Amino acid sequence: MISLSFYRICSFFFFFKQKTAYEMLRSLVGSEMCIRDSHVLKRYGFKYETWPQDQEKLQTTINQAENKLVDSILGARLQPVASFFKGAATMTELVQSSEAKTDEITWIDVQYIFKQQLIALYNESHNEAASPLNIDMLSEVPGEDNHFRICLKNRIPKEMIASLLEGEWRIFHQPSNTGAKGAPPPAQSYGLIIKDAQVLEDGRMLSFAGHDRLNKRYVVDDGRCYWNERGNFHVRMTWTERWNDGREVAIEAMLKVNGKFECINCSHGEVRKGVREDMLPEEGAQRLKLKYYLGDTDAAYEDSVPLEELIGGMEEQRREGLLRQIYMAWPTSSTGPASTVNRKDRDIQTWPLTDSEFMAVVNSCDPDCQAAAAALTQSILQNTEGSPGCVCWQDVQAAFKKAGHGREMGDNDLDQMMHRKVTLMLKIEDIPAALEGEWRMYCKGTGKDDKPFSYGMYITDVEELAPEGHVRRFGFRGRSRADGKFELTNGVATWNEHHTGRVRLQYTENWLAQGASSSSDDMVARLKSNGKFECESSSGFIQKARREDTLPDDAGERMLSKYYIGDRDAAFEVMPFGELCGGLGMAGLDEMLAHVFFVWPTLPTGPKTWTRYGQEKETWGLTVPELKQAVVGGGVYDEGFVQSIVQELSNCNTCEFDPKQGAVLWPDVQHVFRRYIGDKADEIQMLDPLCTLTLKIPEDQIVQMLKGEWRMFCRNMAGGRSDSAFSYGLIIDRVNEVEVVGRCKKFTFTGRPRQRGKYQVKDGTAVWNEFGNGRLFIQYTESWPNGTDDHLRARLKCNGKFACESTAGFVQKARKEETLPTQSKRRLESKYYTGDTDAAVSVGEE
Repeated sequence: MISLSFYRICSFFFFFKQKTAYEMLRSLVGSEMCIRDSHVLKRYGFKYETWPQDQEKLQTTINQAENKLVDSILGARLQPVASFFKGAATMTELVQSSEAKTDEITWIDVQYIFKQQLIALYNESHNEAASPLNIDMLSEVPGEDNHFRICLKNRIPKEMIASLLEGEWRIFHQPSNTGAKGAPPPAQSYGLIIKDAQVLEDGRMLSFAGHDRLNKRYVVDDGRCYWNERGNFHVRMTWTERWNDGREVAIEAMLKVNGKFECINCSHGEVRKGVREDMLPEEGAQRLKLKYYLGDTDAAYEDSVPLEELIGGMEEQRREGLLRQIYMAWPTSSTGPASTVNRKDRDIQTWPLTDSEFMAVVNSCDPDCQAAAAALTQSILQNTEGSPGCVCWQDVQAAFKKAGHGREMGDNDLDQMMHRKVTLMLKIEDIPAALEGEWRMYCKGTGKDDKPFSYGMYITDVEELAPEGHVRRFGFRGRSRADGKFELTNGVATWNEHHTGRVRLQYTENWLAQGASSSSDDMVARLKSNGKFECESSSGFIQKARREDTLPDDAGERMLSKYYIGDRDAAFEVMPFGELCGGLGMAGLDEMLAHVFFVWPTLPTGPKTWTRYGQEKETWGLTVPELKQAVVGGGVYDEGFVQSIVQELSNCNTCEFDPKQGAVLWPDVQHVFRRYIGDKADEIQMLDPLCTLTLKIPEDQIVQMLKGEWRMFCRNMAGGRSDSAFSYGLIIDRVNEVEVVGRCKKFTFTGRPRQRGKYQVKDGTAVWNEFGNGRLFIQYTESWPNGTDDHLRARLKCNGKFACESTAGFVQKARKEETLPTQSKRRLESKYYTGDTDAAVSVGEE
């Protein structure tokens, strides 16, 4: 607590004049303490931009404040307060009772000590005039104690306003997302030129006009500045941006003495701030790092910088870095197939962009690229074959060459971005997707009489190895399309070796000759984004490869391609079952079988009883056309997959599928896959013998299956007698979906006994497809009047039954009431009506 003398001074003045503290504080704000460079300091839990003083300068400030009030209505009454502050600064009382330091006393410290003394005075006198809440100069941010609103950064002498206003401003704007949940629109920046600032008749208001940086997009004709509205020397600005597209944006802001303003009363989530352009860095690259030039590269570089000037002072490595970034950011195969473009009188395959699309690509790179975007685009349009509608990578190389970058290069300079062989066709974006799958290989020996031939190759198991800086490496394996021809080993794909996104392949084909010694061929190739590569063969073959899915689908057209020379079977035959399994891998097989399982039609039609593999099974049979329609209908797998499975069902001598009978069962499908995979079949969930269609609840049938009346059969295990069996009714009346995680769905449900008051149903929940097999698990609690709480868990079957696990020790089974007989006599014979004659003979009665 500060000295008693100050407390008495405050008490005296608040009993005789309410505004003593207000006038003292306002005079301190209006003093010369604001004209020096500011500092950001922390006081009382908050950061402030302020101008600290030491004791000597604070005395000078107080003298100035006192002198300005000598002729006011307070007269000599203010002098004791000023004298106290002088003494306090000298005696370090102000430092001891606040967070001020001897050589660092801030305006916030003055506000704080006034507030504390007024609180003490108010607590003693209960005089409302002494309450800090009634002193504007001590007003705080709502809900934030000691976070004072009146600060020096907004104190602007009247004679400074016009010179502070006029000139170029940069404005940062983060639009609002209109209150909706989600990412807001992209932030942006733009320029504002303020001019014609004039003092109006009342002396406390100024007018101004303005427009955007180039005077092409909007104008301002109603600008106003309001000075010292609350006696705190603050400046409030208002103006309207009248845009050429018809928009009118009304803006209100508080001007700061440091050449900035911050808009107030913005919509929810909106931010708009301004800063004088002459306070920002002069260098364009540095400006682009600031939010005030976000998306406005031209303004950062003053609209026009020739490419040769931009890159002329760069080291070669930095220029290469620009080219690499543009090359790597250029969209290629992910946007569709390459197009044919003519450059230097020859057709090339590439991915052309419009000039605006090209600018967007370059601006997505680092600030160096952004700074060069306009100049590079201009150079391409003026100095190369590029046009506004067609800019390609070769145009970028030509523009850089025109600007002085590049040199004569040989075949060993493929790591240089200006090399003619560095094309977008070599850039790969997704290595596993580009590699895995079936390839067609065209081969020809170097001898005169050597005939060309072709064969198929599968590349599988592409896995990334440990990264090495900017280089990524992937291992892969493979085999021939026809079983037993060759195996692919030592496969390594190296990506981005020279910072160009290219992929170098290395692998060995180990040929398995029949009755003779085996041979091997080591291959090195450059993978292209169009699904091709050309090999260097250690055995001397001329060898080219192409992805099978880039070749025609029609078998007749395939036979005309060199990639099917001598391999008619590959062009025409159905994919062998073994190749289907090998190509998918274990994970792919599990995914494919899960797809077949879930699309297999079941409810609402009932199952039939079939005899398969020595057992009678309740399930749903499909004809071959029905199976094809179900599997292919989702668009995930084509008809070739189904044909391969059906062929294996017919060829497998242990499969009990009978083509004459025409019905394919789910156990038949499980059987052929288990037989082929062998011991590893246990790793695939869908091949579990317990994975049956009767346990699968269709996704669209969940609520319908749960809701309704159930009959419960129970036997008390503790009794151990047959007469301990009984039955009762359960009605599930409401089911709500509450959560979806992937393909798993969670529900809550409510229920009641058929006979009201018999027990209560609590905490009903259901989970569907938790383990990826379409099963529905339910759990709930039965609370009985005798205090027994029986927690029940069950797996629902699609035939309208479930068997419960009971924590109270009961054997408990349930069956949907609508699946039971309707005749009372037959109901009385069912265990589900044991001891409940009333329910059995009262059909439809609840």
